[in-house]
Amino acid sequence: TPLIAGPAAITTVITVSAEHGLLIGCVASSTAIIINAVLMYISVRVTEKIGKTTLSILIRIIGLFIMAIGIQMILIGIKGFI
Repeated sequence: TPLIAGPAAITTVITVSAEHGLLIGCVASSTAIIINAVLMYISVRVTEKIGKTTLSILIRIIGLFIMAIGIQMILIGIKGFI
């Protein structure tokens, strides 16, 4: 899906394959797919253990951190123009 294999992931695979060869690119892609599958499998169990309320709180906190990083990037970009 686009959330798992977005433009950045596709660009990385193309770059790694061009710089280090097709075999290394395939190994890196396969490793990433396996790690992603394991994390998705584990996430179901973690969600069951911590509960929906705790998960909702964690999602909101992580969202705040991501928003802060985005604002910082915007401010750095604006500062570059000034």
